[in-house]
Parts: sequence; structure tokens; C-alpha cells
Amino acid sequence: MTKLLLIVTFCVSFGTAFSQIHEGQLLMGGSSYFSSKKQTNGVHTSRQTDVVFAPNAGYFFMDQLAGGIRVNIGFSKLIYQLPEDGYYRVNAQALAPFLRYYLLSPKQKLNLFVDASYFYGRSQVKSYSGNPLDPAGSSKHTEKGYGLSAGPALFLTPGIALELMASYRHSKYKGFDDANTSWMTGLGFQIHLGDTKP
Repeated sequence: MTKLLLIVTFCVSFGTAFSQIHEGQLLMGGSSYFSSKKQTNGVHTSRQTDVVFAPNAGYFFMDQLAGGIRVNIGFSKLIYQLPEDGYYRVNAQALAPFLRYYLLSPKQKLNLFVDASYFYGRSQVKSYSGNPLDPAGSSKHTEKGYGLSAGPALFLTPGIALELMASYRHSKYKGFDDANTSWMTGLGFQIHLGDTKP
């Protein structure tokens, strides 16, 4: 951990004082998100854990504004306590067009960004009951929703950035009235490709 902090400090102190977030440049990288929440309604208790991996590719249409496509690969587990304990596992894949805007000048090594995406895909839900006589069930669903993220991007070099973000995710399964919402924390790594501009 100490070595990582020294490397980051060195890059920030001696790196070039601008980032590649200009029109015509490319954005390649990805993010990973995590959330865990516990819910109790007075009788039943449940705990849900979500993990999402999201590689992306984008293009800067203008300075500081990029758009592109992201692939969301998600894994969830919901543990519930009823007369018979059990849990659900969800595997999900979705395509997510996105827009991203960097709020500060390209000359800043530490920038701030906001990111909005809409996703559409499929999920497979498997249920497991605590009753050994009740076999696991499986179903497939169409899922759609949107995600909003924001956070700092630290440019270690003009073309490489590390990101820390908070993310809100809202989704619904086709045929179900209830929506699934979650707050997630995430880490990202982005490579900015293209001719360097002052």
C-alpha cells in the first residue's frame, strides 16, 4: 500500500500537467462496482450483494465530452430469512450506451466526471430454498434501466487515469412491477488514446 501511494505521488508531482480529454480522442478501459445492503421489515431479513464489471469504449465528440458503449456483467446474491432460509443468484449481461463529461479543464491532473448510461440486457435468476425437498428454480428475464456515476479521475500520465466513483443504479425486469435500486461504489481504469494536445 505504501509503495502504491509513493508511485501515485511521484506521477502526480512530476507527470505532465494535462490530460487527454480532447475532441477526436478515444477512451478505453473499464470499471468495477460493489454494493451490499441489508433490509429488515420487522419480520423478515434479507441481505443483497451486487458486483458489476463494466468494460467500455468511447470517443470524445468534443473537448471533455465522450460517448460510447459499455458492457455490464453483473452478479448478485440475495439471502433471505423466512420460515425456510434460502437465496437467489442472478447473472446478468447488458449493453449500455453512455455519455461522460469531465467538469474541469484538461490541464488538471485531478479531474471530476459525471457519467450517465442506459442499459438493456438479460438476466438469469436461480432460486435455492433451505428446504432440501424444494429443488432450485431457474428463470430468465429481460432487464432494462439506467445508471448514474460521478467521482474523481486521477491522471497518472496524460493518457492513463484511475477513478473512484459513487454510482446509482435503477433497473426493472420485464413483467415485474417492482424496481431494483442500489447505490454502489466503484473503481475504474481508463486509457485515453490519441494525439496529445497542449
